[in-house]
Amino acid sequence: MLLRRSAPPWIAWLVERDGTIPAANDASSAALVRRAQAGDPSAFEILIRAAGDRLLAVARKILRDPDAADDSFQSATITAWR
Repeated sequence: MLLRRSAPPWIAWLVERDGTIPAANDASSAALVRRAQAGDPSAFEILIRAAGDRLLAVARKILRDPDAADDSFQSATITAWR
């Protein structure tokens, strides 16, 4: 996966560190959600990586401020994990 130049530094760092994770298919998505709800950080990471670009794009369209969108996406990700 190639990251756009506008991706936040922490996303680029994460992809550089761990590589990309392929998107899950629909059958395994439900299993991933159940694992993430049970506290499995790797399942949560797979779900966030699969939807992260879309979520960040929506935040940027709504907020019209790239920095605010990055902060909002990061805050939403942390809230979802908790």
